[in-house]
Amino acid sequence: MTTNRKDNKPQTRTVRAAKGKPVRQQRRGKGWREDELRLTQLSVDRAAESIFWIGPDARFLYVNDTACKALGYTRKEMLSMRVFDIDPNFDPSNWAAHWEKTRNRKPFKIESQYRAKNGTLIPVEISVSFMEFNDKEYHCAHARDISERSLVENALRESDEKFRLVCEHGLLAFVIIQDDVIKFANQAAAELTGYSIDEMLNWDRNEFGKTIHPDDRAFVLEQAEKKQRGDEDVINHYMYRAVTKSGQQKWVDIYSKSVTFEGRYADFVSLFDITERKEAEDVLKKAHHELEFLVEERTVELSESNRQLKRRIFDLYTIFELSRNFNAVLNYETLLDSFVLTSLGQMSAAKAAFYLPREIGGKDFHLARVKGSPPFPQKEILIDPVSEFGKYITAYNRPVFISEIAGKLLALDELGFAKYFPDGLVVPLIFQTKLKGVLVISQKESGQQYQDEDIEFLSILANQTAVSIENARLYESEKEALDKLQKTQKLLLQSERLAVLGELSAKIAHEVNNPLGIIKNYLHLLSRQADSNNRSSEYVSVVQQEIDRIAMIVRQLLDIGRPKRIKFSRTNLITILNEILSLMNRQLQKGCITPHLDIKEPVPEIMAWTDGLKQIFINLLMNARDAMNSGGEVHIQVAATDHVVRIIFQDTGEGIEAKHIPHIFEPFYSTKEGDSGTGLGLSVCQTIVKSHNGTIEFENTEKGGRFKIELPIEQEKEEYGWQI
Repeated sequence: MTTNRKDNKPQTRTVRAAKGKPVRQQRRGKGWREDELRLTQLSVDRAAESIFWIGPDARFLYVNDTACKALGYTRKEMLSMRVFDIDPNFDPSNWAAHWEKTRNRKPFKIESQYRAKNGTLIPVEISVSFMEFNDKEYHCAHARDISERSLVENALRESDEKFRLVCEHGLLAFVIIQDDVIKFANQAAAELTGYSIDEMLNWDRNEFGKTIHPDDRAFVLEQAEKKQRGDEDVINHYMYRAVTKSGQQKWVDIYSKSVTFEGRYADFVSLFDITERKEAEDVLKKAHHELEFLVEERTVELSESNRQLKRRIFDLYTIFELSRNFNAVLNYETLLDSFVLTSLGQMSAAKAAFYLPREIGGKDFHLARVKGSPPFPQKEILIDPVSEFGKYITAYNRPVFISEIAGKLLALDELGFAKYFPDGLVVPLIFQTKLKGVLVISQKESGQQYQDEDIEFLSILANQTAVSIENARLYESEKEALDKLQKTQKLLLQSERLAVLGELSAKIAHEVNNPLGIIKNYLHLLSRQADSNNRSSEYVSVVQQEIDRIAMIVRQLLDIGRPKRIKFSRTNLITILNEILSLMNRQLQKGCITPHLDIKEPVPEIMAWTDGLKQIFINLLMNARDAMNSGGEVHIQVAATDHVVRIIFQDTGEGIEAKHIPHIFEPFYSTKEGDSGTGLGLSVCQTIVKSHNGTIEFENTEKGGRFKIELPIEQEKEEYGWQI
């Protein structure tokens, strides 16, 4: 390929190009040439493509590293092989013609397959060129692996084939719209519209709009334009009415979206004829509406029948309950109010008047009750039960319209009540064929007319009420006689009881007063000796006060049967509580109970009965002691507001069972076991508190039971009645 010369003239080399013309190049130094050759060899060996130099006999004269790696052969193995050994598609008999053809044409590309050493077929794209060098001919082949491209092309071919099958044989109509013209349409689209594919492909801009119903055209064209621009704010699925070439209207279900077609946005549309389904839906909807109408009509009829039946049942039940209640109500006045108010409420009337005789066996009926909105009839207006009007309604024995009576009785003008009840009803109350009363009721407030069920209800109610009124009157007369007898008996019994109690009280007072006098005298002597000991003096003072209280109770025993007036006085609650705690200190200590007194200042003095409050506080402390058998604590809190003082007694016992709480203030009700309680303590406490216009309540807490007392600071009166 090169020659060396000994002279110093520039070296040249001759290279024959593809067409055989020599090209002369100046040679440079020897070192540069060697570097150039090594660099060239390295770039060829490591090229991205497989490179083959092939001789006239189809044998490989040179292969690069890339070719060896791709096929799995060594270079030595490759140089012993020919083209046919790696290309199964090449017929060896055609090699000579191929060589000659390659010599006479420009470089070209072919696609084929190479078989690797492991048997794998590799699709390749081969660039072939013919070259001459040093009077020798070569083929230079550059092979590039196109496996990935082949896979993509095969997938595209399969996809195109599937799409072609769907387009040609599917039921869906496909259309591609670009630049407002149809670029593609399948046979199903032609059958749907009645236009041939050629006709559709030759339409002008937006001419396809003639296949859309005028009422839907603007919307469909707008969506098509947006999708041809690639807009995102679009509706991909909807229905519209299509118009065929023959003018037939069809319902179409459309799915469309923006796609890239030939490098630009287009609207890909799929259409399906749903005319039959739509017509079936319309028929079904019409039938559904007709059925709904029939059901609604029948429902109205049933609802009305049901309403009437419910009204009938309700009226009968109401009359039954009213009759039972009326018969149970033996108070004459209450019965009249109940009857009139019930009539007004059931009929929704504006007003009603009830006429009755003043007394049993009386002649004229007077205005006994009137309810509702005025104006009302004057009290001087009376009804004569034996007049023509009275005889008429007695014989009719049912509620009757005033207007109906006006047409039959000329003397109606003499009935003064009629003008107050225009369009009203007259309801007679008949008992044993005799007129016992008359109910006059106005028209309904709603202005509606009275129905047959209203007339029947009032008729039954009036008959039941007539019986109840007679029973009530008889009961009242009997009750009046019985009351007189009972009062007489009570007076006799009371006199005897007072005589016995007076005698017994005098004996008890005499027996108690004697030892009390002796105890009081000796305490007086003891108090003189205890002057030097303040603590003993305090104890003696407390005992004297309690003896005075016992003496007062003895005096009250003497006053049994003679209620006594107790006067309020300014009372310091703190002083009373301290005295009570001092008095009961030993009892509380014995029960292992620790008292705590919490005063939230300031606490004003209140108007109260001091001894009564002491009795309350002692009872509550004793209850707390009994509630804590194993010991505990009792907290007493006192606080005042603008008008009341609140005293709270809270213990750490087990509290009271919920079922007992509503009854603990009842006399003789006790939750204590055996005979340890009389059930009078809390009842007395409540009586004293109520006499102070106060309140007392109990509730269970997490730590025990709590009594809360509220007493007014001031009292309207300074005394009240109290009797043991």
